[in-house]
Amino acid sequence: MALDDITDVNFEEQVLNTTLAVGILCWRRTDAPSRFMVPGLEEIAQENPDVLKIVRLNVEKEPGLASMLEVADLPTIVLYREGREIGRIEGSKPRKQLVLELAALGAFRRSRPIRHS
Repeated sequence: MALDDITDVNFEEQVLNTTLAVGILCWRRTDAPSRFMVPGLEEIAQENPDVLKIVRLNVEKEPGLASMLEVADLPTIVLYREGREIGRIEGSKPRKQLVLELAALGAFRRSRPIRHS
């Protein structure tokens, strides 16, 4: 399962307007630690489709969005739930550590439905 890419155009739809927790992997194609994490994140997302979505943000292609998210180091995972940031994971981590840190941030809890006024 490939991770979807987010851009300025689809950020609201992919990240803000969903009932799932969303982990944004901020990465650069030439950054080996970022590429190292992709297979583990793909597996985590595939194993938890009802509660978690993982997307990628290429900071070179979307510098404005990377700046808005205040990404300082790569790789960084910015975790959103219900339209707001709830935490970050910085640095390259093996799959097992990612699961532990995502769980500690509440990534695997079910969200309340989005209510539109």
